[in-house]
Amino acid sequence: MPVVKVPAELTVEHLIRAVEQLPSEELTEFARRVIAIQLRRGVPLLMNDEEQALLAAISGRLPTEAQRRLDELREKSHEETLTPAEQAELLTFVQQVEQRDVVRAEALVQLAKKRGTTVSNFLQEIRA
Repeated sequence: MPVVKVPAELTVEHLIRAVEQLPSEELTEFARRVIAIQLRRGVPLLMNDEEQALLAAISGRLPTEAQRRLDELREKSHEETLTPAEQAELLTFVQQVEQRDVVRAEALVQLAKKRGTTVSNFLQEIRA
């Protein structure tokens, strides 16, 4: 691994100068890791509209209130205290979640392909 010289107190400009010293392979690894940090923090990435849409699909979740209700219905199902109306509501939620999972999986595959990696590697990168 190459070594770069940087001052003890770093500004963004110092970091940029240090990064400019990296060979191409190390620069690519550095950029990958910065993107992973951004994804973990929920910071928007500099990417085209299509990639942003895919990332939004990947991270899409139920609204907080809907998730709370789903959790409540699941608990009642576990306790076997669901009414028929609640059973129907739970089934609707499950179908919505499954559809979101399909959309998420498709978006993961597309974004991984755009990044030239596998879904598994992409997921590891954003969790690193």
